[in-house]
Amino acid sequence: MMKRTKKNILILCTIWLSFMLVTGCTVSQKNETKHVTILYSSKSNFEQDFGNINQHFPNIKIDVIEYQSILGNGVWNDFEFVPQSGDNWDAEMLISEIRDVNPDIMFFPLQLYPRLQEEGLLFDLSILSKERELQNIDTQILDTFREMGNGNLYAVSNTIATQALYYNRGIFKKYGITEPVDFMNWEDVLKLGNTISELGKSDEIVGLQTQNYGNVEMFLQAGKSNGLNWYDPVHNRVLFSSDAWKATLELVVEKYKSEWNSKTQQELGSFSNGHVAMALDTYRLKDELKQSNSDLDWDLVTAPVTSHDTNKSTAITFQYLNGINRETKDISSTKEVWLYLNSSTVARTNFNANYFRFTLPVIKGLVKDDGKNVEAFYKVMPKISNDTEFPLNAKNELSSYLDKDIQKIVSGALSIDEAVKNWEIELLVIMQRYQ
Repeated sequence: MMKRTKKNILILCTIWLSFMLVTGCTVSQKNETKHVTILYSSKSNFEQDFGNINQHFPNIKIDVIEYQSILGNGVWNDFEFVPQSGDNWDAEMLISEIRDVNPDIMFFPLQLYPRLQEEGLLFDLSILSKERELQNIDTQILDTFREMGNGNLYAVSNTIATQALYYNRGIFKKYGITEPVDFMNWEDVLKLGNTISELGKSDEIVGLQTQNYGNVEMFLQAGKSNGLNWYDPVHNRVLFSSDAWKATLELVVEKYKSEWNSKTQQELGSFSNGHVAMALDTYRLKDELKQSNSDLDWDLVTAPVTSHDTNKSTAITFQYLNGINRETKDISSTKEVWLYLNSSTVARTNFNANYFRFTLPVIKGLVKDDGKNVEAFYKVMPKISNDTEFPLNAKNELSSYLDKDIQKIVSGALSIDEAVKNWEIELLVIMQRYQ
């Protein structure tokens, strides 16, 4: 009996010792520092956007890998985020860098998303759909991310570059015109603006101000919203001579004619001083109106939508996207950091820290209704473009050429028919230089 008891005790001690060794090993692993790398434009930009994130993850060492030296800086140009250098975003160099350094989390300009998808570099985030951070994203925006991934979720954005149509109620009451409403298309908005400009000519009232567009981009935006393409790559033809494009050009020309000799653009010039009936702008105009203590009676509706899909707008886009590298070696730690970067906590901090807000968080409920129709910024989503893409240098030269001609049309030195006839030849010459 005694021997059996000693034997039992020996067995128990052996089991206990093994348990302690295993437990000690497990504790050691829990305290082991993990390592997550993040591909971002620069370390300073990352710190500005996310602060000292290492304090939030004491057991995860986070390193930022800069891609600024490869892609350069980006800049907003007619509400499109483009390389500041004037060259294209170099997708091949970025892909090569990703394969060399194998970052766990990647931030990148929207325009590079298709190439990263083609190369299979992005982890399918669909399995994280039930995570709180993703469920907090505005439903329509999350659906847009899935649409961009052909049904799967490969990337999201922290912010959305969205606009709304501000309007001065006093001006509409003065001229007895019905106020704008949500989901108007570009044609209706341009016609409404032109009507007010005509009625308010003696008062130097501008019907529609488009702060983020030059006349060429305004023209192209309005055409695209009607489903028009200006170039046929199959037959190598310019299509501006169609009746639909000419009608669009006429509306845009009328808009700028009303401003041609107006002091409003040079001296008065802004929505906040009461001489602009409607202004297509970002949330920063709302901030400006608040800071100026303006006593204007104003509100806002959605940005102009496309005629064929009234839930989409060409006036809305994303700046950067971010996702997880499919080749990440520590998906658990990477997922933890990625979810935090896209969390309500980070979004709220960044939104509240900005003085004038050009973009808005994708997280629902952070932008509060204060008696204005702020939901207008979220009611429509970006129109994902299927247009033929040209090199940035070609686009710039095409835009410069069109700009000069549109100014001539506005001033009366050139007719619309003459212009579009010239464009059929001259625009092809420009494009051929970059092929």
